[in-house]
Amino acid sequence: MSSQVSVSSALPVAPVRLQAGFATEVWIRDEASHPLVIVGTRGLGKVAVSIVEETFRWALEGKSSLYAEYWSYTLRHLSRAQAQTDMWRMVTSLPTVDLPCKLTLRTHSPKPIGLIAYPSGKSDSVFFKQSLVESSLWETVFWPREQGWHRIWRIGESDSASVAFYVHTSGEWLSCRRAEMQNATHDFAQTQGRQSVQTDVVEVRRAVPQWWFFMLFVIAAGYLWAERQL
Repeated sequence: MSSQVSVSSALPVAPVRLQAGFATEVWIRDEASHPLVIVGTRGLGKVAVSIVEETFRWALEGKSSLYAEYWSYTLRHLSRAQAQTDMWRMVTSLPTVDLPCKLTLRTHSPKPIGLIAYPSGKSDSVFFKQSLVESSLWETVFWPREQGWHRIWRIGESDSASVAFYVHTSGEWLSCRRAEMQNATHDFAQTQGRQSVQTDVVEVRRAVPQWWFFMLFVIAAGYLWAERQL
């Protein structure tokens, strides 16, 4: 199919008129060249609007090929394009020997496993944890053991992109690491300071001794008796 297709339909359409504008285009038209489906880009995805109603009637009337063509074309072009390569990101600004180093991987692989090549020629496997927010984002933390250039890629896939990063010794960039620790401490303190202190109100109930009521009764009765005697 081309970027625009035409269909012949006697189905009812919504009483609106579609018109392509900025960042939108017409995908499907009728025989009179009136737009039936338009699509617009929204962020990383696409949104389509169709004014054709009751398309299931095509299938009931024996026009199953038209029904299938209409929806397969629309849904196929709305589906997200599959990423061809992985995307790596080094989260730790200054990777250092024997200190935790955080990496993220954006991939469509269901269970990715990474392989790190050290400067000495040794290699090690790295396992990832899937992000709770985005299914294609994976995270890992590892501790480099050697100084120098490292390279990591995903095991078992020819389309896996790799990333190289340099690991420093513990004596390098001390001032920068101190500044990072100070900023992290400051941010943590600010976050804790903004948190509201929750106060729990506890209601305590105590039973009143019954002899108090008896004493009040005796005093009241004595007062009434004394008042009559006067």
